[in-house]
Amino acid sequence: MQKQLFLLYLMSFYASNIVANDLDELFDAIMSNNLTQVQQIVSNNPAIVKSKGESGSTPLSTAASKDRTDIAKFLIYQGADKDAGDPSPVWSAALRNSVGTLQVLIDNKANTEGTMTESKLPLHIASQQTHYQAVQSLLKGKANINTQTPRSLQSPLHLAVAGKPNHDAYDADAHKKTVKKLIKNGANVTLPDVHGNIPLHYAVVIPEYLLKYFGEALSAYSNIACQLMEKDKSSINHQNEKSETPLHSAVKTIARLYDENAIQDYSLLIDDLLEGGADPKIKDKEDKKAVDYITPKIREALKERAPKFLPKLTS
Repeated sequence: MQKQLFLLYLMSFYASNIVANDLDELFDAIMSNNLTQVQQIVSNNPAIVKSKGESGSTPLSTAASKDRTDIAKFLIYQGADKDAGDPSPVWSAALRNSVGTLQVLIDNKANTEGTMTESKLPLHIASQQTHYQAVQSLLKGKANINTQTPRSLQSPLHLAVAGKPNHDAYDADAHKKTVKKLIKNGANVTLPDVHGNIPLHYAVVIPEYLLKYFGEALSAYSNIACQLMEKDKSSINHQNEKSETPLHSAVKTIARLYDENAIQDYSLLIDDLLEGGADPKIKDKEDKKAVDYITPKIREALKERAPKFLPKLTS
């Protein structure tokens, strides 16, 4: 009896090793975009298309992450689960802007909502990365445009307005087009996040990592702020949990700019808020108006570089 159990154990061990080796070969073939080798491996072991690697990836989610369109079509035809994997194939395609494979998945009725990875759905991650074409495909695939993340309560629009959360090269055109697409398709511009910030609060805060692209970024953020104000003018004086309006957020941002030219240019974005109806007299929970956050040093720089600005902010 013990001998039989030992033999069964050995057979199981060798079988699992064979499957693991085949799966490694399949992943390698997908990564190198070798469709012929993928077809050969699958023909020898058809069930392998439904296998998962140690990280949770499936052959199809790997194909999606690398935009291997022809391989994805083949795997789906062979019975690969279109929604299995962690992350799911749709999520992987959205993250990597694998537009061709994403469209294949959507055409084959993959779930555009998918499962959350890093607390985000595919539309959240595509919007955050400002992958305009991926966002467009997901919206055509009926992804929910106003779903909020579970903890931060950020919508795809919040994330798109904020832009990429890393230091990759900045694409201002993709940034503006992604936000415009979401707004045009019904994104709620007054939806608050967990701290009460609406997308306009995000639009007036240029992240520090973008200071090296300041001119290009400022133009894009100004354009986005105007898009949001045009969609709903009532959003201009929305107060978050600290009773801060977008004007408060913008002035706090100007206070951390170290370059006088940047200060002068950023005052133009604040001008847009004031022209749009921002009320400079509104006070936050600290009993401060927006102008109260301007430091003496910044005040002197504004007097020299943008003399007409301070009177508007104090009126």
